[in-house]
Amino acid sequence: MEFRKDIAYGEQFEDFVYKFLTTHADFAEWSVQRAQDILGEGEYREDDRKYPDFLVRKDDIAVFIDAKRKKGYGKETYITVDMTFVESYMYHKEKMELSGQRSKALIYFYCEKTREAYRVDLETTPFELKYFDNKYNKDGEATRVYYVRDLEEIQELSKFNSP
Repeated sequence: MEFRKDIAYGEQFEDFVYKFLTTHADFAEWSVQRAQDILGEGEYREDDRKYPDFLVRKDDIAVFIDAKRKKGYGKETYITVDMTFVESYMYHKEKMELSGQRSKALIYFYCEKTREAYRVDLETTPFELKYFDNKYNKDGEATRVYYVRDLEEIQELSKFNSP
């Protein structure tokens, strides 16, 4: 039951990010597509790799954005993303670049612990690589750990009211 709740909360944040992307002045001239618009309803993978939630385009620039709701852990708050997601997002980014478009891969996190939203650029945001043995990772699978102190807050997305 907890897993289903987590999925539902994540989908609520994804909808909140979509509204932000389609109404915020910074994205007025950008085309915003959900993964389902590109892959078809109920599809989340392309080439057997998870596709980010959104593809935002303007001219020859493509930005992949994934929306994630995370609990936040530790005395010095951090959030995590497992390497299978990072590798998938970077795969799609590189594939887009091979087709001639400049691209970026971003994750917008909402952290329950701090009740704030943050932006992570998968190429430039500092992280630590750790190995956790939990219900989400395979034994010994690498995980990126992002400390909140190193992240850029997105104030508009921090207004998200998570249950």
